[in-house]
Amino acid sequence: MGQQLAKDLASRRAEAAPAERALTLLCASGRPRGCAGRAYDWAVQNATAVAQSFTGYAFPDEEFPERMRYRDQVMADNTAWWLAHTNCRILLASNNGHVAYTSDNPQEFPEPVGAFLHKKLGRKYVSVGLTFNEGSLNALPDFTARQPQKYAVDPAPAGHNEHTLDQVRHRDFALDQRPPPARAWLDTARPTRSYGLYWSDQDQETALGRSYDIVIHLHRVEAARLRTFTSVKDGQSYR
Repeated sequence: MGQQLAKDLASRRAEAAPAERALTLLCASGRPRGCAGRAYDWAVQNATAVAQSFTGYAFPDEEFPERMRYRDQVMADNTAWWLAHTNCRILLASNNGHVAYTSDNPQEFPEPVGAFLHKKLGRKYVSVGLTFNEGSLNALPDFTARQPQKYAVDPAPAGHNEHTLDQVRHRDFALDQRPPPARAWLDTARPTRSYGLYWSDQDQETALGRSYDIVIHLHRVEAARLRTFTSVKDGQSYR
């Protein structure tokens, strides 16, 4: 990801073109004779994922919202493909901003994976959000950083969703929001923490009841202990 974003737009588009041509050629050739089982289906899906990755980075930087919408849409498409071709239950693990039904930052992230999956799967998709009151976490300080830092997170201030949830007599709990209790409170947007890859002290407003089916609330979380490794390719150390 870091390597692609460091390239100019012309280079990114030049690399996306052959990936798309390879996928088109594979689809046009059809299933080979004697191809048993699902090998061809998986080959097409793998080629699709490769082409999607290159296409996602071929968006101009000023079209960041369009890039994010494309990324979330293909994430949903690939998840639905897995569901249809494996006949298994699937756990899609991502941050709150992706699995939610509604975006807490529509200017940059117009439509999350959860919204696309809800359209495709209906009630078969269950969105689970995570909140916490205090603790610490790892995140990149900005879009140019390559090494994460550990950040301390103070207890949620009054007015935040996490502050109210932390008043429940259970320190850690799961809240199924699909039954109607507290619907008015759950459907009201309030400042809510949402951490992904990057650190931010800006808490967007989120209505928990409109974003998730279930909320898991933890009183305290602690940042994972990161290990350092050295890349054979470029000799850089990463955590």
